[in-house]
Amino acid sequence: MRRSRHGTDETAVQRELINAGVAVRSFTTERVSLEEIFIRVYGRKATAGA
Repeated sequence: MRRSRHGTDETAVQRELINAGVAVRSFTTERVSLEEIFIRVYGRKATAGA
């Protein structure tokens, strides 16, 4: 079993998603900043005025 830095079993997470009927197209673990998540969700235009 692979455990992430925070102790989460990544394989178990994948298994639970699939067993719950979630269509998983891709699964990866990476550390992303809150700012990057915001930009991905709302786009760069939302941060241009800041």
